[in-house]
Amino acid sequence: MQHRHSRTNPERNPGTIDESKQRLRRQLVVCRRQMSPKERSRKSLRIRQRLFDFAPFHRARRIHSYVSMPEEVDTHGIVEAVLAERGVISVPRVRPGTPILEHYDIHHISDLVRGTFGILEPDPSRCTPTPIEQIELVIVPGCAFDRRGNRLGYGKGYYDRFLAKIPALRIGLAFACQIVERVPTHHLDVPMDVIITENEWILTGVRDLPELTGLKPESRR
Repeated sequence: MQHRHSRTNPERNPGTIDESKQRLRRQLVVCRRQMSPKERSRKSLRIRQRLFDFAPFHRARRIHSYVSMPEEVDTHGIVEAVLAERGVISVPRVRPGTPILEHYDIHHISDLVRGTFGILEPDPSRCTPTPIEQIELVIVPGCAFDRRGNRLGYGKGYYDRFLAKIPALRIGLAFACQIVERVPTHHLDVPMDVIITENEWILTGVRDLPELTGLKPESRR
């Protein structure tokens, strides 16, 4: 609650920030829906190729990835490639009736079943929980990102709570139209270290990580 005599600062007012987030989400939904399936597939492939060219991705011993919904950057090819190369990848599952993500190792794409919101999730009867402290790189979805690494999620805080618990490298995947000038943020929002679009790598500099040491400026193009 705001004190009677305090000034209203839109950067610090939770109601104003939440309203700004909702407006931005609505705008970005339009951006993604305007893409044809063919265009989305083509751009997703370019993003995947950029991720595979990103040296820290190959150095990470344990990778975690979201499993994409139809309008998101497609990660199915990423999941399948990691499985083919390493035999295991960690993926999230929403614990039913809660705002909590659980994390499981899968060894085959058939380990995924339709879960909350119709998203493919690991079948807990067939998969083993991932020790999250072992995760070294997380591939993160989002509605919008800015070049400072700020991320606009879907409003439930699933990833912010998860990412705050581990020191893993955070890589957001986005179409170029999802990069905005400024994402409104709360103090609990967790920023990305890297954002990859079909056009570039964005090294945000929010953390001084050894995994990113030695990357040259041309890696940003």
